[in-house]
Amino acid sequence: MLRNILQQNPENRILDSAKKLFILNGFYGTTIYQIAKDAEVSKTSIHYYYRSKMKLFERVFPGIIQDFKNIELGKKYRLQILIFLLSELSTNEESLLRLLKRKNQIDWFKGLYEDVLNKFI
Repeated sequence: MLRNILQQNPENRILDSAKKLFILNGFYGTTIYQIAKDAEVSKTSIHYYYRSKMKLFERVFPGIIQDFKNIELGKKYRLQILIFLLSELSTNEESLLRLLKRKNQIDWFKGLYEDVLNKFI
C-alpha cells in the first residue's frame, strides 16, 4: 500500500525511471523525454524537480551504486550496472570520477575496476 502511494508521487516515478534508463542506456543515451515518457510525467515536471539531466543523474547515482552492491538483486541486473559504470567511465571519465569522489565511492569503484580488469583482461 505504501509503495503504491509512493509510486503515485511524480518525483518518485521520475527517480525510478531515470535510474532504470541511465543503467540501460547510459547518461548520454538517455533523454529527458524518455524519462518523462517512462515516468508518465511532463518534461516540465522533471525540470521542476531537477534543473538539468546532470542534477537528476547526481540524485539517482547513489541508488545505482547501492543496487550494484546489493547481491540479492541478481547477477543480470548487477552486470547491467557494471556495464553502465564502465561505459560511463570510458565516455565521460572526468565527470564520473568527480561524482564518485563527491559521493565517497571512489575507492570502492577503483577496487571494482581493478577486479574487473584482472578477471577479464
